[in-house]
Amino acid sequence: MSHNQHAHALQEEPPPSFVAGLFIPSQQEDAATLLSNARTDGYDFCVTSLSAVSPTPKVRTDVCKLESTWWSTSIVGALMHSSTTHNLSVVEEEHIERMVRWACHMNIPAIVLPLADNIDSRLITRLSLVASASNLQIWMRVRLVPSDLEKMDVLLRRCAGSGGGNLGICLEFSPGNVPSSSASAANAAPHTMYTLTQMLQLLHTVMSMNLKAVSFETRSFMTNKRGYPTLAKVMQFGFLFVLKRLGRTIRVLVEGPPSHTPVPSSGIALPAGSTDLVGASGLLPYLQYLRHLRQRPEVTALLDTPAATMETSYLDHLQSPLQPLGDDLEFATYETFEKDPVKYKQYELAIQQALHALMAADTLKVVPNPGGATRPSYVVTLMVLGAGRGPLVTCALNAAAKLNATSPIGTVAIKVVAMDKNPNAIVYLRSLLASHHSTLQSQQMEMMHDGNNHGALWTPEKVQIIQCDMRSALQHPAMIQWQNDVRTSRAQRVDILVSELLGSFGDNELSPECLEGAIDAMNRMGLLMNHCISIPQSYTSYIAPVSSVRLHSEAKGQAYSQPSSAMDGPMGQPMGFLKAMETPYVVRSHAASQTHPEKPIFKFEHVAFGARDDGYRQQMGGGTAQFNKRNTIRFSPEETMAAFASGSGYGPRKEELPPDATLSQSPMNSFKLGTTIHGLLGSFEAILFDRVTISIAPSTFSEGMFSWFPLYFPIREPLYVPYNASIVASVWRRCDDETNRVWYEWGIDVATTKEQGKPEEQIISCSAIHNPGGRSYYVRL
Repeated sequence: MSHNQHAHALQEEPPPSFVAGLFIPSQQEDAATLLSNARTDGYDFCVTSLSAVSPTPKVRTDVCKLESTWWSTSIVGALMHSSTTHNLSVVEEEHIERMVRWACHMNIPAIVLPLADNIDSRLITRLSLVASASNLQIWMRVRLVPSDLEKMDVLLRRCAGSGGGNLGICLEFSPGNVPSSSASAANAAPHTMYTLTQMLQLLHTVMSMNLKAVSFETRSFMTNKRGYPTLAKVMQFGFLFVLKRLGRTIRVLVEGPPSHTPVPSSGIALPAGSTDLVGASGLLPYLQYLRHLRQRPEVTALLDTPAATMETSYLDHLQSPLQPLGDDLEFATYETFEKDPVKYKQYELAIQQALHALMAADTLKVVPNPGGATRPSYVVTLMVLGAGRGPLVTCALNAAAKLNATSPIGTVAIKVVAMDKNPNAIVYLRSLLASHHSTLQSQQMEMMHDGNNHGALWTPEKVQIIQCDMRSALQHPAMIQWQNDVRTSRAQRVDILVSELLGSFGDNELSPECLEGAIDAMNRMGLLMNHCISIPQSYTSYIAPVSSVRLHSEAKGQAYSQPSSAMDGPMGQPMGFLKAMETPYVVRSHAASQTHPEKPIFKFEHVAFGARDDGYRQQMGGGTAQFNKRNTIRFSPEETMAAFASGSGYGPRKEELPPDATLSQSPMNSFKLGTTIHGLLGSFEAILFDRVTISIAPSTFSEGMFSWFPLYFPIREPLYVPYNASIVASVWRRCDDETNRVWYEWGIDVATTKEQGKPEEQIISCSAIHNPGGRSYYVRL
């Protein structure tokens, strides 16, 4: 199939991650011609009717003209269902199933079915099972109206027990399906602003239901002065909202015969039958316009950046959390984390401010200042716990260098002690120290590295490397020697502790156990100053309910795709459903909707350095008791106001409304639309020092930082939440030093809102308690 070069020249360069298709009903049974015209105009796929296999199969010439490659990559099937009200007979149901089996035979990637009253959940479940054998996706046609969303929600819940992971939505985005969208402009009347807010809430809901495609009928476009198609402002706004959330995975479909006749800029009409402006399919102007919207700066700024490209393969891909104490991280894992453009800038700033605070408090040791300098010189010892490949060591040296160049208070002579238990990382650290000690080699490194190891050079006078598990400091020879040197005034105690042991949920990679174990050991050895500062100073875990058919389906899929034990390799026994649904997963949530603003649930602080005695330890609970936590958080229906601002649960919270629209005009419960919860999303915020923070919680998200994705806590069965009900989430954190394990347990209740005169609320439904006793998932100490 060759492209018409003239028609192609009329188009803008196709943007990345924009897949568009067309459907012309009059050509629904000639996929060969339709696809040829579509690809000539720059469309990626076309829609054809599903073939009736029996009892009297139709003859289709296109099956002889198109190779299997085209059917498996560029064709979507559609069920042309004439009647949606009468009860289907067994024969009619079998006829529909045979059409789906034909689509499987042709290896078509997706089919479109109507959300019809007479195609019930039992039939859809059956079709879903048939389609799953060939990885065939089923897109249900859904209008952007509450009744359709409720119907689709029920369908998804009914099908969830028997698969249903291949069910998705093709959203019909047309004026008749957008509430009050007949206005030609967003600012036509005050009620239009109210409508925009409601529309965003509906879109936020539909994005949690495995939204696969957005459909525009040609008649839904308005006409500009030159005869070209354009969308009303309210529809533009809604489509851009979808693109910014799902633009890397969504399909766009133009349906119907051409309804616009563009006029050349010269004003002279073209000859009859000319395809110069409308393309071979007649639908080229619609594609040009939709691509123009896709290339708007607010969309490309989110979808076409290097960071967005890098994370594309992680979208909705579940990963087991790291076991940093049980396993040693790989070289490539360290390298990926070090590319974060935000995290280490914040760490460097926090170290610089901590140094300044200690100097201002006059708590550091002052040494004679050579050369008669007017500013005093202070000695500081900074220890990096879990140094990895050394980015925090470089941050500390850079912070000291910048402070020395700018601070009027004085200068610091810094000594950095880098500790790590990973012998492989120690090899890199010692090699880095040796290479920095050579000026020539360090200059070569500056040309090779990307900036995380730039800056002040490592020298033996400034950097000491110790291979040790931080919790075993009491027995390590190097630590004992340091203790002796402190006693004889040949070494300094630690002024600042720096670590990056945080996980997606803050404490889920055992930062509390590691740091408190190290702090307690070093306190016993007399190696910490009373004024010692920990960076981070504290970190808070957050949770929020999440609605996502995609994440829930992916979690169920782990039951058979992942071995029960990583040590068994790919030939090991499957994980099984129970273990798969009681395991939290790190995930870049994408096709998901956070239903309420996140709330804090756990907090850990690292304080009281150098002043810990048996009384302090008893006050903290002693042993592992201080690490056991439990909290119950309530999410009220009122908090769903502007829930769309939290997006997928990853990224900064944004209230995507025009400047003159106000949320107070639009109560979200005006639709009385419930939602279905598929689990909890965990995130964190850490205070590094004073006001310097890092966060993946949407309300305080550190933009540009990508070192952490949220932690998804699935529930075995989805929970429906009526519009006026509350969600009550309980999470337990358990630490057992006898079995050397840490794990989470979690459960969700759906409750009525407390009414006046009634002492207690009523539990409508609830999930099971997941992962009791750490039976399915735990982190090794």
